[in-house]
Amino acid sequence: MPRFLKRLAVFLVCFFGGLFLGSGLDSTLLLIFTIFTPLIVPAYFYMKDNKEKNACIEMIRRERNQNSIYTVLAYHNDLEFGYLSLTDKSFIFVPKKGEIIDIPLETVTNYGFKGVGTGVYGTTTTNIGNTGMQLSSTREVKAPVFYVTVGEYTYEWLAQKHSKLFDAVQKSEGKDRSKLKSNY
Repeated sequence: MPRFLKRLAVFLVCFFGGLFLGSGLDSTLLLIFTIFTPLIVPAYFYMKDNKEKNACIEMIRRERNQNSIYTVLAYHNDLEFGYLSLTDKSFIFVPKKGEIIDIPLETVTNYGFKGVGTGVYGTTTTNIGNTGMQLSSTREVKAPVFYVTVGEYTYEWLAQKHSKLFDAVQKSEGKDRSKLKSNY
């Protein structure tokens, strides 16, 4: 089951379970606690994610003797969810299950991010003034993928913060272009 659906299921069970249990036991305190479920459950998952991320960073520091520059939650097709971390020496992917992937920076031949088609199409429609005419366009929904190429093999991760990871790699290589000024 996808991560979002698991979290939604936990929220719904907490909310409706608290309502039914509170009304069945005639407990005002439990009913009041249930009202705060929309705040408590997301805060719990936020703290849980931060704890996992910090544990990953600490594991990299302790076991690999490297300092993490930037770490993002990412999804790998074979290893599923984990944390992709850029250090001063390598890319390290620490999955929740399975083997750690360690890619030394000197072996990386190419890196970047791209949009990969998901097979799902979305249509947007725009009205043209008061003419009653509409323009529609259909496009394939793209998923953001950060990739690292080593020789002939390419590692790919779905990551929401792919552009920030790309910028962090550029900064670590001394190619920071964030301070360039536009002529427009």
